[in-house]
Amino acid sequence: MLKSVNEKQWVDFLGKSQNPTIYHHPAFLRVFKDKVDFKCFFKGDELVMGIPLIANKTERLRFQAYNGFIFLDRKKTKLQKIISTNAKGFVEYADYFYKNYNKLKLSCDGTQTDARQFIWHKYPNSKFFTEEYYTSKIFLKNFSREAISEARRQDLKKSEILGLCVKESSDYNSAASFFYGADFDNSLVDDKKIYFEIMKSLTREKLGKLYCSCIKEKIVSYAFFGLIKDKVFYMFSGRDKNFKEVSNHTLLIYESLVSFQSNFSEFDFVGVNSPNRGSYKLSFGGNLERGLYLGLNK
Repeated sequence: MLKSVNEKQWVDFLGKSQNPTIYHHPAFLRVFKDKVDFKCFFKGDELVMGIPLIANKTERLRFQAYNGFIFLDRKKTKLQKIISTNAKGFVEYADYFYKNYNKLKLSCDGTQTDARQFIWHKYPNSKFFTEEYYTSKIFLKNFSREAISEARRQDLKKSEILGLCVKESSDYNSAASFFYGADFDNSLVDDKKIYFEIMKSLTREKLGKLYCSCIKEKIVSYAFFGLIKDKVFYMFSGRDKNFKEVSNHTLLIYESLVSFQSNFSEFDFVGVNSPNRGSYKLSFGGNLERGLYLGLNK
C-alpha cells in the first residue's frame, strides 16, 4: 500500500536504500521551501520503495538531476520476491499518478530498468511514456591516472607545469558567482542564491564538498560535489573564462576523484547528454549508464 512518511523516516530509508541520491535528501529539497510528500510503498510493515513528490511541481526542481524512485537495498530486506513486490508497487504508483496529475515527468536513475507497469496502465491507451538519457559513472576503486584519456593526461601535465593546485574551499558565495556566471539566464535571477543555499545546506550536514583550483592564489575554477552514503554526485562547476592556458577543470576533477577514493565507491557525473560536455566527462574513464525519463501526459 502507498502511504506518506515523515522526514526522519525518509532519511532512515535513504540510509538503507540501494540507490540514494543527494537530490532526494531533505537537505537538498528544503532549500526550495516547497511542501514535500514522501510517498512510499509498503509491503506489510516494510518500506520497499519511495519517492519525494513536490507540491504543485510536475517536473524536477531547479538543479535536481534525479527525482525518481528510491529502492530498498535487497541485502537489507526480508522480502524474497523483491521484483514482484516492486511491480505491485509500480501498479499502485501508476494509479496514484494518473488520479492526481495531468502531467508528470520523473528522472529515474539506472537502478530502474522496468517501466512496464506504467506503460501498461489502461493498456492500450496508456498516457505514460518513457525517454532515454545517459550519465557516466566511475567505480572509484578502479580509478587511476592511467584510466583517463590521453587528452586529459596532457591537461594534467600542463596544469602541473603551470603550477595549478587544488584545495578545499568554504567560500560558497564566491563559488556561487562562478556557477551563476557559467549558467546565467536573465529569467532565473535567484540562481546564485539557490547555488549558495544548496552548498550551505549540504555541507552543514556533511553531505557536500567544495573544491577550487588556483594558480598563485588566484582561483580559476570551482566544483561542488554532493555526498551520500558511498556515492558522489558532480553537482556544479564554473571557471574563469579568461584563464585559457589549460582546461583547469581537468586537474580539479582529477584531484577530487582521488580524494574521494578512500571513503566512497561511486562517482556520478550526472549527465552526459550534450556532445561536448558529455565527451569531456566520459574522457575520465567512466562507464556509460542509461537512465529513464518516466512521464505522464493525459
